[in-house]
Amino acid sequence: MESLRSAGLAVAVFDEVEENPTGRHVEAAATMAREHRADLLVAVGGGSAMDVAKGTNFVVTNGGSIADYQG
Repeated sequence: MESLRSAGLAVAVFDEVEENPTGRHVEAAATMAREHRADLLVAVGGGSAMDVAKGTNFVVTNGGSIADYQG
């Protein structure tokens, strides 16, 4: 985070990912990303964090809810 800040970027942290995340996690992260007008998502951690980041990117980019894309 410090490297990003020292490069002049604003940083916000979403740390509400839990094991076996659901659409609830993606929606919460997407809400935060929209509120902060995020241009970039950086995921750190294991598969759950990566899954939420991928879902968040998809929803923020394409709109709707992650449930809209199920199946």
